[in-house]
Parts: sequence; C-alpha cells; structure tokens
Amino acid sequence: MSDDEIARIIAEEAARRRIQAQKVGVGAYLEREPLPPSTRPGDVNMHFLGRTVDAVLGHNRRNQESQCWQQRNLESAVHSLGNASREPCVRKRPRSVDEKAEGDRVQAKSSPSDAAQLEQQASREAWALKKAAQVAAAQGTATSSVETSRGSRLKEDKSEKGRSKKREKKEAKKKKRKQHKEERKRSKKEKHKGDSLSSAS
Repeated sequence: MSDDEIARIIAEEAARRRIQAQKVGVGAYLEREPLPPSTRPGDVNMHFLGRTVDAVLGHNRRNQESQCWQQRNLESAVHSLGNASREPCVRKRPRSVDEKAEGDRVQAKSSPSDAAQLEQQASREAWALKKAAQVAAAQGTATSSVETSRGSRLKEDKSEKGRSKKREKKEAKKKKRKQHKEERKRSKKEKHKGDSLSSAS
C-alpha cells in the first residue's frame, strides 16, 4: 500500500468516527474493532517450535538424570556407612525343613508388626540420608578450608622468597661498595708511595 492509500483509509475512519461520536459520544473513539483472523497458513514457524520443544524436553531429561544419580550416590553412601557400622555377621547353620516351616508360621503370626518395622526402617533410612548429606557438606567445607590454608601458605612462601632476594641484593651491593673502597685506598697508597719515591730521588 502506498502512502496516499493509507492516508485515505485514515481519513475515512476519522470521518466515520466523527459521525458516530455525534450519536454516541466519546465512546465511539473508545471502541475497538476486532482484528480480522489471520488467513495465512505459515504464521507459525513449526520448525522453530519443534526445536524449542525438543530443547525443553532434553533439558528436563538431563535434570531428572542428575537427580537420579544424586539419589543413587546418597543411597550408596548410606549403604557403605551402614555396612561399616555393623558388626561382622556370624554364619548360621542351614535350617532343616521342619525349622523352615516353623519360621514361616512365626512370620505369618507376626505380620501385624511388619508395618511398624517398615516404618522404623524408613525413618532410619531417612535419618541416614540426612546424615550422609551433612557429612558431604562437612567434607566440602573441610576441603575449602584446606585449600584456603594452602593458598595462604603459598603466599607466605612467596613473600619469604621475595624478602630473601631483597636481602641478597642488599648484601651484594654492600660487598661491591667495600671492594670499591678498598681499591680506592690501595690506589691512594700506591700514589703516595710513588710521590715519596720521586721526592726522595
């Protein structure tokens, strides 16, 4: 569209609004006409949309995998702590058929207390997970403190090396000055001897 056509459309719209304002009032300028629906089929970039969805799904999958690995590491740490705290098991002799049957009967009788045991076990596992997380956090703080102490030691060593180098330079300058003074004294003595010999002759 050219500029003349756009100006004509704006003038027609203004005239129509002016006529409507004489009937309705200021509300004629506040009304908004609904936009025509889009007839173009290529408004949505399906390629970009598909890539965006794939990227979001991949990001979510990576987050889930990392959470699963963290949970597995915590469980293995708890399991290793539990094995270290337990006493070595004593091997039991194999049970006979009658003893197995009696044991099954006892287990069948004690089934109501199984729920309480499962709850206790779940609470122990939760406590063990918390303990493992605390231990991991404590180890992280310990390693950070060790690294800071190492850094301070390295800085101290560097400062000591710098001081020792400065001392060595000062001592070398002092030695040079002493040697220069001694050479001047020798040259003065030699000149004095030469003058005395020339005057005596």
